[in-house]
Amino acid sequence: MPVFPKVTVTQSSHSSRRRAPVKIGARVSAGIKQEVAAAYEAGSSARAVARKYDLTKNTVIEALRELGIPLRPAGLGGAQVEEAIKLYEAGKSCAQVAAILGEYPSTVNETLKRHGVQMRGRRGGRQATREK
Repeated sequence: MPVFPKVTVTQSSHSSRRRAPVKIGARVSAGIKQEVAAAYEAGSSARAVARKYDLTKNTVIEALRELGIPLRPAGLGGAQVEEAIKLYEAGKSCAQVAAILGEYPSTVNETLKRHGVQMRGRRGGRQATREK
C-alpha cells in the first residue's frame, strides 16, 4: 500500500477578498446612457432597451436611476396593451406577440387575460393526455 505525504490546504489570501462594486459609469459611457434613457422614455421596456444595447436589464435600470429617470411599473404599458390585443385578435400567438413587443410570452398572456381577452386553446402544444 503506497504512503502519500500529508498535504495541508490553506486558504489563499485573494479568495477571501470581495470585489468592490463597479459603478455604472465604468461599464457604460455617458453617451450610451443618454441613448438608453431616450429609448426608455420613448416607451421601450427596460428589457427591450437592454437587448438593443447588449446590456442586462439591471444595467439599464441602474443607468436610468443614476440619471434620475422614474421607472415605469413592469409589464405592458397602455399602448403596448392595445397593440398586444390587436395582434392577438388578428391571430398571432402569445409567443409571437411577445417577440414583437420584446416581452415574455407569460407577460403577454397574463396581460391579455387581465384585460378580458378570450384566450384561444393551444395549437400544436403538448397533448393533454398521454398515449400508453
